[in-house]
Amino acid sequence: MPNTTNLEKLCSDLSELNQNARELLKNFSGLSNAGENAQEAVREALESLNTQIEEKMQQTQNFLSQTQEDFERLKQAAQEDLAQLGEDLRNNLSSLSGFDYKRDSDPSATINPAHIGALWINTRTLEIFSCIDNTHDNNLWLGSKEGSVGSLSVPREAGSIGFGVGIAPDEVVQSLGLNEMVGTKNPYHKNFGNYEDATGSIMVWIPKMYVKKSHIVDEPYLGLKVELSATQKEGFVLPQCFMNAGVEIDGLFVDKYLASAEQGIAVSKRYAKPISTHISHNPISALGDETSFPNRYDTAYKAAKTRGAKYCIPQASLYTYLCDLGQAHFQRLFEAGNGQVDLDKCAWGDKAPYAPRGLDLGAKLQSYDDSSIKWDWDGYTYSDGRKCGLTGGVSEANLPKITHNGQSNGIVDITGLMWEIASGYITGTTGKHYFIKDSTDLRDLSDGTLAYTLSYYDEFSNPLTLDNKTYYFGNGTIQVFSGETNRATTAYKLDQLGLPRNDDARSTSGELRYGQDGFWAWQRNEMSFIVGGSWADTSRAGVWTRACGNVRTSSNHNVGFRTCLIP
Repeated sequence: MPNTTNLEKLCSDLSELNQNARELLKNFSGLSNAGENAQEAVREALESLNTQIEEKMQQTQNFLSQTQEDFERLKQAAQEDLAQLGEDLRNNLSSLSGFDYKRDSDPSATINPAHIGALWINTRTLEIFSCIDNTHDNNLWLGSKEGSVGSLSVPREAGSIGFGVGIAPDEVVQSLGLNEMVGTKNPYHKNFGNYEDATGSIMVWIPKMYVKKSHIVDEPYLGLKVELSATQKEGFVLPQCFMNAGVEIDGLFVDKYLASAEQGIAVSKRYAKPISTHISHNPISALGDETSFPNRYDTAYKAAKTRGAKYCIPQASLYTYLCDLGQAHFQRLFEAGNGQVDLDKCAWGDKAPYAPRGLDLGAKLQSYDDSSIKWDWDGYTYSDGRKCGLTGGVSEANLPKITHNGQSNGIVDITGLMWEIASGYITGTTGKHYFIKDSTDLRDLSDGTLAYTLSYYDEFSNPLTLDNKTYYFGNGTIQVFSGETNRATTAYKLDQLGLPRNDDARSTSGELRYGQDGFWAWQRNEMSFIVGGSWADTSRAGVWTRACGNVRTSSNHNVGFRTCLIP
């Protein structure tokens, strides 16, 4: 095949000839009054140059044609060689040693090899998988391709790496316009179960699991044992957040970070300034103007739609479910380690109250429960000196300490930083309480008016005394959550909302088991339910924190939101 030096020489020759032609033409233009012999000499010189240029052009064309032919020939030969190599490998796989399985497909979660490290080769794609977890009927196979996993068909079990998030079905990912990230399918990667949408927002797939809650006072339960199952068993119940438009869904995407404003869109990005519902602090009105996006709580429903029609405000039951995931995970690790928790699997399992940390000590931009965790400042300081941080604004080493599952792949800042507006529970006139219907499509709650339309809700009688006082979760060893499995009951609804089962389950001091998290027991008309606490709430903030003290038109500098995406 001709080399590039020849091509460079041809190009140089053509450039030189072109320059000579230009010079001759310049001279020829000044010979209009010259004699006929002089003009004829220039014409002959131009014709000679033209002949040389045509010859060089033909050489160049021949060169390029030959080069292309050689390239095609090499490409064809390479393809034939690779095809033959693949065929040879397939024909000789039976003689390869060391493989426990040889199949023309990827492994599944129910292969159940006898040992971790079992090898599987897909004889069709030639990809090799190694079993990194041989839990019965929940095997995990890590593929040889970058970020590839052979089987994550069911959620990981509590106590295992990657638990608390999952892999969304490919057809769901594609239909919603999301993209995988590097490591999305690798449970050992910080991006496991994480996806990116068209705005660059990061979302986490939260798979459906059924929940069982029991009142057991022994350590590590201290009054609340949480168990999970990928299938519905006796004593287990479906979390309300997995019921939408009358259909039981297999999971949903949840913003990894609290919402921030970017070019008129509420996005989910790290190290960003969280949106608040007050003009003084990263206002929600920045998504447009105060007429279109007034600075009040119920604007969050419309704000979620700036990223797309299918985005919505998560149900309160989702936050309860995230708390349940974390508790079940910690408890299984405690059991497996005889009291010693593997912190690589649950980073916040090192100290009481054994729950995700959060920015709830704004005066120092740190966690009230762990002074080693500090946030970068978002630039806002309240009049009393307390400050707000950036979303996920901690060091990389501390990130797993502020996620719902204690791993970097989890949902960030579910406590502290900002109160979060939660859907699914509203109030009407005094004494009227409403819980979202199974038939309601959360995506239809697209603005403040629709979010408070009573036809989307069932009325229920709240047994809690709402006397406009602040209480705390826990009261000695008294049972706090009912564990009710009948989804039609008030007890189930209270569990889903994360509210105590009765007045006895709360107290004026609370229990460390529940982080002494606060419960603002107010009765309001058109109440807006908020969860988690903020950078100003110290010990009262936490994963159990719930507040009923504000209405839909309220505006506050430490109240924000995140969105979810339902298949």
